[in-house]
Amino acid sequence: MRIDAAKRLGEAFETFAMSNCKPEVTGLPNSIFIWIEIGGDQVAHGPRIKVSNVRGKFRKEDTFSVSIPTRANQKPAVVFGEPKDFTPAEMRAIFTWVTVNQTALVEIWRSDIMDDTDARKLLKKI
Repeated sequence: MRIDAAKRLGEAFETFAMSNCKPEVTGLPNSIFIWIEIGGDQVAHGPRIKVSNVRGKFRKEDTFSVSIPTRANQKPAVVFGEPKDFTPAEMRAIFTWVTVNQTALVEIWRSDIMDDTDARKLLKKI
């Protein structure tokens, strides 16, 4: 019983901890999900987006994560998972989108009060 409750809480947290951005918002071929920082110093990783490997929908077990740079000398990079069936041009587009939206993405990641609608207003489509 306790395990089921913990699992449900974890699933609710995961849903709450992301903003969903579809291709119409980003200009990218797949949906992306922006993690937000919850837990202050307890956060396991820096800002990142999850990119769906499945066109048109999100399947949490089939994604890869791209880092969002927080310093001027950093570049976006795949930090977890593996991109599947993406052309080099599509991967460049993902990295370009992250770079163009770097300031907004970090702001979204650090915000604990921003909702999906507010987050989408800050993002630029490529």
